[in-house]
Amino acid sequence: MKSLNRSCRTMLIVVMSVTLGLPPCGIAADRPAAVAKPRMVTISDSVVHDVSLTDRGLLRGAVVDQTGQHVANVMLNVRQGERIVARVQVGTSGQFAISDLRPGVYELTTAQGGSIYRVWAAGTGPPVAKEFVMVPNGQHVVRGQLGSTRRALILGGVIITSGVIGGVIGYNVRDFDPAS
Repeated sequence: MKSLNRSCRTMLIVVMSVTLGLPPCGIAADRPAAVAKPRMVTISDSVVHDVSLTDRGLLRGAVVDQTGQHVANVMLNVRQGERIVARVQVGTSGQFAISDLRPGVYELTTAQGGSIYRVWAAGTGPPVAKEFVMVPNGQHVVRGQLGSTRRALILGGVIITSGVIGGVIGYNVRDFDPAS
């Protein structure tokens, strides 16, 4: 009877170690459940830039490439949500001015890129708000870490759990005497 209890306990420990060592199925999936409707332009950075309108209610700026050089003769779309509220043809200097904008959050995009801006009425913006906006035309280089922190935590947890359970199994197997 004593050996049967030890055998059951050993089997229970083995089964528990195998099931605890496996990650839950829900964590393995990194894809979102619903896929959003594709858009023509994707904004690579999710930083919202603060910008103030001028005293006359103008939003002034320039479209620039990755090196900071002005890009001429591109179409600039001003979106608020899914609605285009203004469309401006940027001139040969690469600069633009948009009138009749109200304070709010806007997405300024070209065919190759853009960014998100929180527009403030003149004199009401935070100290970091600028009166001249630079709209990126092209993809930004986003530097990040290799891999995912969540995956590293899961892998570390699996390794530590397996080590602890392996030690418990090893300790219990050492005490197992088949003759008794």
